[in-house]
Amino acid sequence: LGWIGYNDALNDGIDPAIAERIVTATTFVSTEQREGVSAFVGAVRARFGVVPVSYLAFTHYNAVMALNAAWREAGEASPAAAMNGLAGLTFDSPTGPVTISAHSHHATMNVYIARGGAEGLQMVEALGPISADAGCAVRTDQPA
Repeated sequence: LGWIGYNDALNDGIDPAIAERIVTATTFVSTEQREGVSAFVGAVRARFGVVPVSYLAFTHYNAVMALNAAWREAGEASPAAAMNGLAGLTFDSPTGPVTISAHSHHATMNVYIARGGAEGLQMVEALGPISADAGCAVRTDQPA
């Protein structure tokens, strides 16, 4: 069963036999052995106890880190400094560098294929950094 948006928080509430049949694409797998991921999960659990750490916590963390980097570069914390500083920014995250396109303002992050299970999401394959294309192309070869 493919489930976009499936994550560690959802995995904890599902029977393990069912969870093992679920496959998803995600930007974060808390059981990944990368040092940055282990440190991030450890820091969250040290503060909040044994909780599922999902891509939701990870992407919110990335958003705060990106704003911090943009504002530090600008020397001020303002909406204009954020917008100017985020375009083209690359910053470190627990899963590796994240780059925000200067052109599209989309983030390029590592993406993973993962499967649910009794011990949390398990990585099936690391796809590497994937950049999002901005907008949709209009096909002119199809009737409206």
